[in-house]
Amino acid sequence: ITVNDSIRANALTTMLPNDMSTYEETLEPGQSQELVLLLEVNEDVADAVQTIALRLKNASNEYTIQLL
Repeated sequence: ITVNDSIRANALTTMLPNDMSTYEETLEPGQSQELVLLLEVNEDVADAVQTIALRLKNASNEYTIQLL
């Protein structure tokens, strides 16, 4: 996750059944799945969030999705 185009944080691994950081299924086109990611940032950053980008990668590709 990148917050405000400069602060990078890694997602925390949880025991939640819908934790995106451990999700390994393949979605078909048009299919959706509700997943969550948790991360920690200090209070100053949390109070001033302007942008959030999610970076996804596997062995051969990397994608960035602007969330906010």
